[in-house]
Formats: sequence, C-alpha cells, structure tokens
Amino acid sequence: WTVEESHGDQGSGLIKAREVTMKVPVPPAPLAPRQTRLTTTFCISVIKSDGEISVTIQASSVSHDIPFGDRFLVQERTELSAAKDTSGIKVRKHGRCVFLKSCGLLQSRIQAGAASNLTKSGEHLATLLQRRARAERMQVDRTPRTPAHATFTVHVWELQRRTTIWSSAWHPPFLPHDGRKRWRWVDTTYQRHPWTTATCREESSKSSLPPVEPQQGWTPLVEWTVSPDSAMDCDAEGWQYAIDFYRDDQFWGNDKTGLHCRRRLWSRSFEDTMGGLRVTPNDALLVSRTVSDPLQALVAAMEPGSCDTCVWRK
Repeated sequence: WTVEESHGDQGSGLIKAREVTMKVPVPPAPLAPRQTRLTTTFCISVIKSDGEISVTIQASSVSHDIPFGDRFLVQERTELSAAKDTSGIKVRKHGRCVFLKSCGLLQSRIQAGAASNLTKSGEHLATLLQRRARAERMQVDRTPRTPAHATFTVHVWELQRRTTIWSSAWHPPFLPHDGRKRWRWVDTTYQRHPWTTATCREESSKSSLPPVEPQQGWTPLVEWTVSPDSAMDCDAEGWQYAIDFYRDDQFWGNDKTGLHCRRRLWSRSFEDTMGGLRVTPNDALLVSRTVSDPLQALVAAMEPGSCDTCVWRK
C-alpha cells in the first residue's frame, strides 16, 4: 500500500492506494476469452470530520486479454457516509467508461456493457452491506468471540443436470463436456474445491452435503446451509436454473421450464482457533472484527497491522 495522510477543510483522514493484478472470468461473448488479466488501481480514503466518518473507494480497471481491452478504462467511485437521523449508512456509487483510443463501432456496446456491470456491482455491494448489518444485529445477544481470530466463509456450488426437460429426476452433471462439474460440489469458479475430502468423482457426487473440510487449525462456526448470498432469484429450495452451467448470474433464474441445469450455493463459516494467519482455500485472509458499524469495519481494515491478501500484488 502507498499511504498518505491528508488534512484539509473537510477534515483529517488517511488515504491508501494500491495496484492489484488478478484473473477474472469473462461473460460469454463473441471473440472473448473465458478469463482475462485485470489490473485495477484502488484509492481508499477515510475522512473524519466533526466526529463523523466517510469512506471513499475509487477504482480504475483495464482488461488485458479481451478485444480492445487496452483502449479503455472502467472507473468507479463508491462513497459511504453516515445517514442523517438514522443508524445506517448512505451509499452512493458512480461509474464511467473512459476511452483512451477509439474502438470504432464497438464503442457504444462496450460502454453499455460497462454500465450494466457497474449497476450489478452496485446492487451487489448494497446487498452485502444490508446482509452484514442484519448479521451484526443477530449476533448482539451472542457471546463475542476473540476479534483477533481470522474467520472466513466458504461458498460451494452444488450442480445438477437432468436427462430431458420433462424429467423430474436430477443427477450430478454427467455429460463429457461437463468436466470437473461432474464432481457435483465445486467452488465458485466451477473447479474442484481445494479442501474437498472426496478422493474420486463418484464419492463426491454421492455426498448429500459438501464434502469439504478445513485444514488443521480451522474450526467450523456453523453447519453447512443453503446460502442466501446470491442476489439472483431462487426457488423455495434455493435452486437456480439455466440451459447450461454458466458462471454469469444473468443466465440463471428460478423457473426450471425448458431448462436442463440447476445450481444452488452452500456456505459455511470457519474460525482460525489456533490464532495463526493461514491461507484460506481462496488464498486470502479475512479478519473478522467485532464492530456494529460497517464504516468502522472499513476503517479498521485500513489500520496498520490489519490483514492483507495473498493474491494482491504491488
């Protein structure tokens, strides 16, 4: 991180900047690869003024492997501040597509696609903040755990396919092109989860719960449950339906009519009871702190000594 303190008319604060390189999936599109390298520059600022805190997160991203990806930037700005007369926070999100060079006839399509993705990410952020706030309220009456312990939540997709669109029987994916999806229980990228305890595909596909157990030192906090984290519509049992196992949420819905595939998300939280900072199966360390305000949580994450992630590189 590049750290800088600021002092001005609007108050004092802390600014951190960092460049992150990662690989991300690409929605199905003509001439587009399945994934792309993405470089994002983040600038996070926390301003304290008159006893109130505001957080601003700015990001500028460039995709290296998609067509014309080096000719435009996708920029977004997220502002979080305390809502007046309430105990909540106000979230504002802005975004734009900046073209460094002309993309010809595709320019309008690129701009529309960027706007759509920014809208989805904004809705997802609002959902996560609302869910976090509800979870904090539910834990008020519980005995607090040691806040220094690292905690994280594992998400696992359960995948099933049926032989015909009229069949009522669902099976683990069985077609040759399903590949690793035939394990039935996969991570969020549809790959075999690194903590999978099943030794073969047959054993995994017969399990009624995710065959995923942590390494030594991680202790489950709850049992496996069908996760409400997906912002997409689900049926009463948590299933989403599509014509194939797409990774993009826009192809999934809660109506199974005429569709062969279905999925549902399972989740389970774990705690590092040995007190060491371990690498999670997603190669990231997530520290849970006991806070009642999401803004305070963001500020705590920027304090010296707060955890970092292994997949972020300077």
